[in-house]
Amino acid sequence: MKQQSEVAQLMQQIALETQAMQLAMTGPAIVAKHAIITHRYDTIGQYREQLVLLVGEKMATDLMIETYSRSLEETGK
Repeated sequence: MKQQSEVAQLMQQIALETQAMQLAMTGPAIVAKHAIITHRYDTIGQYREQLVLLVGEKMATDLMIETYSRSLEETGK
């Protein structure tokens, strides 16, 4: 059960980083510096590495794609 809560927490963090990155690139009157966006991608990569340890490579990749896509859709609404 603890593993599920860790996975859920990591997925939430990935979603938040993705949304923040998207808003930094497209939000009103905001100009995102390359370093900020790179930092967000690096952070997402660290969360993915933690997911791999919890659920394996394939599941981590599937969860990342699903979360990333959903986050971008929600940010665009």
